[in-house]
Amino acid sequence: MFAIMSICAEAKADDTHYENFRFGQTAIGLGGAVTGFISEPEASFYNPGGLGFLTTSKFSGAINFLGRDQRVIRDFVSLDENDQPSKDGYSKDILTLPTNSVIVKSLAGGKHALAFSTFLLTETRDDFSGQLHLEESGQQLQLGYTENLDDRIVLIGPSYAYRLNSRVSIGLSVFYARRTYSVLDQVTERIIKPEIDSVPVGYTEIHERVDTQEAGIFMKCGALWRVTPKWSLGAVISTPAVQLYGKGEYTYRYIDATPSDLIDGDIDDDDDIERFYEESANESTFTQYPWMLGLGASYGQEGEWRLALSTNIYMPLTYDRVDPDDEEVAEGRFTNFITLVERKLTINTSIGGELYMTPQWPVRMGVFTNLASSPELDQSRTDSPQLSHVDLYGLSLSVGYEENNASINFGIETQVGAGYETSLDSDLNIDDQELFRRRKREQYRVLFFISGALNFVSNKAKSMIK
Repeated sequence: MFAIMSICAEAKADDTHYENFRFGQTAIGLGGAVTGFISEPEASFYNPGGLGFLTTSKFSGAINFLGRDQRVIRDFVSLDENDQPSKDGYSKDILTLPTNSVIVKSLAGGKHALAFSTFLLTETRDDFSGQLHLEESGQQLQLGYTENLDDRIVLIGPSYAYRLNSRVSIGLSVFYARRTYSVLDQVTERIIKPEIDSVPVGYTEIHERVDTQEAGIFMKCGALWRVTPKWSLGAVISTPAVQLYGKGEYTYRYIDATPSDLIDGDIDDDDDIERFYEESANESTFTQYPWMLGLGASYGQEGEWRLALSTNIYMPLTYDRVDPDDEEVAEGRFTNFITLVERKLTINTSIGGELYMTPQWPVRMGVFTNLASSPELDQSRTDSPQLSHVDLYGLSLSVGYEENNASINFGIETQVGAGYETSLDSDLNIDDQELFRRRKREQYRVLFFISGALNFVSNKAKSMIK
């Protein structure tokens, strides 16, 4: 089963990126550069202190009504890095999903604010499949590999803000973070008889599946300081998570259905038993979130123009997604599920600007980074699977319309990047300690979005419902 083991690659959840989506009409247009001035409902995520400057109750939400997410793995199906036969893998997904909704209640003339929010923090979908036809030792072989991945993290929770005076407001958000993760890898090697075109006479298969559900609670504390009518500064701190629950189901299956006359040497009943193997386990799992410090500054004239800068600093983090005492899982038997998550110090920066063409029509643009927090893959071979490392760079542009009681923005956002991931090498030798090789990975995303806010001070809500 040389070829089966050659392409049994690991599918990884997005344990590498922190800022896959931006939330709110201002934040989306400015590429997330809003920590230092945001005073709209999505402040519950970026800087809860900004909620204290809202003087009316509001509802805000965003939806990606059309999006394209494409990921490419070079040499997705291949024998090894030195062999010519190979096939790239492509995963294409149409994104139509809401990314956030926030409702804010302003109290005591805006001195206090209460909010309840929902944010889609991560939505990663991979659907790779490919086949490769080869000839080995006089046999015609058909190699097939399928990799399906679905990783989703949703934040839900309340926020509170208190405005100390006309310049300073502080706030706190508490988020319930729920993660669902599912991956299926299936690798097959089919033996084809030359005289019977494309008819398989035997096959070998490896089937791996992981499903997890996890939940935890973490907090964000923020402050916003309006230094002058033009200058404002903001800061936010996000804490690690306290685990509430986590469970995972793991399945590994190996089937060798090759006819006996195609196998070298004699086989007996014990050998036939070893040609089918299945293992399953149920273990506790855990997802951790790092300490984060966000800083922002803004300079501009309200309702006319603005320039803004935000920097988010994510602290290093290392943790086990499963109990390390469980030998079968923790030692990496399931190559498609990396149990040890290592994240390095990561700094993401966003720069944005807005210009009001008229008092009602703002145009916004932003650039931002979504860098990988995983260690760089600087070696061509390694002794264990590792998280992929793809640094992403983004650009956003939006046009909005604002009136006293409502506002709406339309725009586009794109992220692109390239890097590496690891896969199990075909030249499998049990004496070789470096079984995994590096391969190239590319990611592209384009989103068209609508984001808007509505004041609950008139019949606007009823009109929207109608």
